[in-house]
Amino acid sequence: IAESIIINPAITAAEQRVNLSFAYTGLFTTNDLSSKKYGNIIQTSILIPSKLFVFTGLVNFTSVKFFDMALGSTLNIKANLSKEITDKLDIGLGLNGGFKFGDFFDWSVSANVGTLISFGDLGFLKDLRVGVSVNNLGKNFTKTDDIRPMSLEDSVSPFPTLCYVRAGIATMFVSTDVVKLGMSLDFDTPLFQNLIITGGINFSVKDQFFVNVQEKINIKELSNSYACFIPSIGISYKFRFNVNNVEYLAKKDWNENEMRVSAAYKNVYETVNAISADVDITLGLKDETPPEIMLWEE
Repeated sequence: IAESIIINPAITAAEQRVNLSFAYTGLFTTNDLSSKKYGNIIQTSILIPSKLFVFTGLVNFTSVKFFDMALGSTLNIKANLSKEITDKLDIGLGLNGGFKFGDFFDWSVSANVGTLISFGDLGFLKDLRVGVSVNNLGKNFTKTDDIRPMSLEDSVSPFPTLCYVRAGIATMFVSTDVVKLGMSLDFDTPLFQNLIITGGINFSVKDQFFVNVQEKINIKELSNSYACFIPSIGISYKFRFNVNNVEYLAKKDWNENEMRVSAAYKNVYETVNAISADVDITLGLKDETPPEIMLWEE
């Protein structure tokens, strides 16, 4: 949940429960030209709702130094505020800060803005949502001499890319108490220099077992023969757990909580693969009992 601010800072606006998450991604390359064979991405986040807004914080450490994927070592921090304006309109604003380590030390400070519009059910489309965000508005990493471009004719632009525009749509085709089936489609354009199209299919059973299949087409990578058309696959399982005899948790109604464990695989490039694991904890349970309203006493 909390990590969704990477895509659009408005997505978390409707959340009503505290959420904690920790994720690890291990990358490995089979390219003989790469002296480094393994890379790591560690990410943790927290989401705290309040009456005024929803706060989300995220910390990401990346260390990937492959010949065919030279991201270097970076530490990135995000702080985000989102709010429901109406039952159909959410907005969000986020700040980013980061450091790039190594021979070419650098820093970044930028902002993200986004909106999410809910259309409800339209015909066979259920819970239709459309989002737009503009990210990385500010000073990003500019010392990129240690990063290898896709083509020797190209130079590496500052990253993350300034004015990264995202537009996406998500909906459900089937939504019952037992089965849910939906899709998402995103269009990304980094400073209008490239087009990245991402499509995903989401399937769940009893709101406990989830399967996600996603395919991404990057026009820049496609034109430079870097594209890989093997989709990423993720599975997750959600369950409830109890914490007893803790007075603080009892005061917050956090005796019963939800945990979601996930695993995913992605063939990033021909020689680069990624395996991820994630633990996501939501404190408390959803309040599904509507309030009783009395107009007069009998």
